[in-house]
Amino acid sequence: MGKITFATGLALALGLAAAAPAFAQQAAAPAAPPAVSKDPKAAPAGVYNLDANHASVIARIPHGGGVSYSTMRFGVTKGVLNWDPANAAAIKLDVTVDTKPHFDPIVYRLGPDGEQMLNVAKFPTATFVSTAVRPTGAASADVDGNVTLLGVTKPGTIKVELVGAGKNNQGKPVVGFTGTLVLKRSDFGMTFLPNAIGDNVTVVVDGEFIGG
Repeated sequence: MGKITFATGLALALGLAAAAPAFAQQAAAPAAPPAVSKDPKAAPAGVYNLDANHASVIARIPHGGGVSYSTMRFGVTKGVLNWDPANAAAIKLDVTVDTKPHFDPIVYRLGPDGEQMLNVAKFPTATFVSTAVRPTGAASADVDGNVTLLGVTKPGTIKVELVGAGKNNQGKPVVGFTGTLVLKRSDFGMTFLPNAIGDNVTVVVDGEFIGG
């Protein structure tokens, strides 16, 4: 092996120094931005799991005989979406919600999580399992299903709108929805304070699902 002269070593060092910023820039390159659209076909068919950090359920409850609304937020603990944008009949949704309500900084005289209302200690979760998906537009549908709350199962329909579909910044397929569901609390045996709390509860649901 030949000797490395001072000139050769200096040239090599200068070459590495010149290349170092390029290597550093390549290593620090940001992730690709999400690529989403309103086209349902931008997310391919497959099994998608709920991203619980980007999902919520908000209940809007009439108060005072209809003079205003009280709102509560609930976490969504898990959800699975069988997605097929080309075949609505093949789409299935199964979601589990934590029934513990979040309403800070409000302090209620009677806690909504108590026995006379949500009875969280006995029924810590609620579920929605779809039975049919009926498209109502290019990016909307009525999702029929069974709602189980307080141990009672009743049919319900979520009016769903596609928020976006495509790929997230990690290149994974992703699809997100928003929707509304109207329930009668009396259907589930919740009849406490009928003059103060309205019967028709509007539930706003949001969820992001990530494919494999």
